[in-house]
Amino acid sequence: MGRVIGVFSGKGGVGKTTLVANIATSLTKTFNKNVVVVDTNFSTSHLGMHFGLYEDPKVTLKDVVSRRSPIESAFYIHPTTGVRVLPAPLKQYTDDSVMRSLDVLAKKLKQDNDVVILDAAPGLGKEVLSSIRSIDEAIIVATPDLPSVTDAMKTVNIIKKVNSKANILGVVINRVTNEKHELTRKEIESATNLSSIIEIPEDKRVPESIALGQPAVHNFSNSEASIAYNYLSGALIGEDYSPSGMRYGLRKMLGLTKKHIVRPPSLGKEREELERPAERKARQPEKSDGHGLKGRLNAKVSQKLRERGL
Repeated sequence: MGRVIGVFSGKGGVGKTTLVANIATSLTKTFNKNVVVVDTNFSTSHLGMHFGLYEDPKVTLKDVVSRRSPIESAFYIHPTTGVRVLPAPLKQYTDDSVMRSLDVLAKKLKQDNDVVILDAAPGLGKEVLSSIRSIDEAIIVATPDLPSVTDAMKTVNIIKKVNSKANILGVVINRVTNEKHELTRKEIESATNLSSIIEIPEDKRVPESIALGQPAVHNFSNSEASIAYNYLSGALIGEDYSPSGMRYGLRKMLGLTKKHIVRPPSLGKEREELERPAERKARQPEKSDGHGLKGRLNAKVSQKLRERGL
């Protein structure tokens, strides 16, 4: 029996779908796992484009959940990575009955696969709630800025309310540039009350790979973002990852590589209870300073403005 992992973001533009395409490719190619990635974004479907699928295939997720076609007929197998994609229709589609059937589909898919990844729509609309009800585990994707982190908090709260059994693995901090205006890892952990699994750096190779219809971990395997995607994929399944290749070795020798800090995803409620108190305390994010999120974030904004002399 496999796992159903939903990938969520409180707002668009944080690189969620790009991350989904790359970890699906990494799990398939680098770690040899049976993976299905499902586009559950019925409003603005984009996942297929990351795999070079620019037109609606004959069969989409809509046809499967409405029982017009069997699951097997809807898989799009990316020719160069082998990733199996279950695309949503490119045309906006918001049939409530289809959304309600998503959890049944997810249960069927995880019977024959190691990992099923749901690429949820951004925001907190009805289609997102349908995805939340269908998952075993969740990853929150956010960029290191105030609006994204604030919406990530809302997403965490909704997941806990809608599907209390779902294990939130942690937050992935995406598109990091290490500029002064960005929130730090500790600040994001404090605000969301989640451990951050990894930081994915902003990388020019990522938009290049999107234009090519190929995930970056396939086309640009030694790019900093690709290496981070592979580390993340290994962490999700509890396997180690070590970058390799002549090009990477040369860059490492010249001191041009980035050190990636990867934290294992949250253990979940049952295993968490088995931890010693000291171990549990050591891995918990820092607590808020007591002024509440709004006050803390306002203070952060004021600090950034002072730094700029405004």
